[in-house]
Amino acid sequence: MDPAERVIGAGKLRLLLAALVLRAPEPVTSAQLVAELWGGRPPRSAQGALHVHVARLRVLLDPLVVHTVPGGYRLDVLDTDLSFFRAHVAAAVSADRAGDPVSALAEARNALALGRPGWLPCEGPLLRGAADLVDGSRRRALEIVADSLVTLGRAREALSLMTAAVDTEPLHEPFHLRLMRALRAAKRPGEALMAYREAERLLASELGVEPGPALRRERDHILNP
Repeated sequence: MDPAERVIGAGKLRLLLAALVLRAPEPVTSAQLVAELWGGRPPRSAQGALHVHVARLRVLLDPLVVHTVPGGYRLDVLDTDLSFFRAHVAAAVSADRAGDPVSALAEARNALALGRPGWLPCEGPLLRGAADLVDGSRRRALEIVADSLVTLGRAREALSLMTAAVDTEPLHEPFHLRLMRALRAAKRPGEALMAYREAERLLASELGVEPGPALRRERDHILNP
């Protein structure tokens, strides 16, 4: 481990650090931090306990600084894994829209190396919202990787990636779409139609809905190349 690294285990300190990192370098109010650490029913001693946790965190994070500001606290840091993750996702989206699959693939993979599932704790309202956004960005990065691989003639890699993605999140339609595209690009149209039928079955049984227009267009494209 690098001498400058600090390990923050599970519990209140990890939630406190995550909330401060999420907003860094902007402040987080004490009320928000209490809600993150104790939810909707904080103990009467919550404010005092928060001060104790901040003091412990300051010791662990030295030389980084947790500033006391009016009504709350602020972490004195600009570059975090979360900020790098967001930057890589934004760059991947931009490259994808510009028709640059090589750059899009590289940026999306850099994002995925940081934004792992379950990366952020999500016990409080602030962190739950952030975790949802990170999960959505992670899915978008996976989609860009698959699209870029197909564009670059690497359909087998895209197929492997999307097979695993569909297994993990079977109700996420964009993953089914890219699985079908990868199968079509790999010259396996029959399996692509089977993938459509499986998506249709899952969506009907679990959500009571039909496949969306993108999935139906892909099906039609396979039937009428």
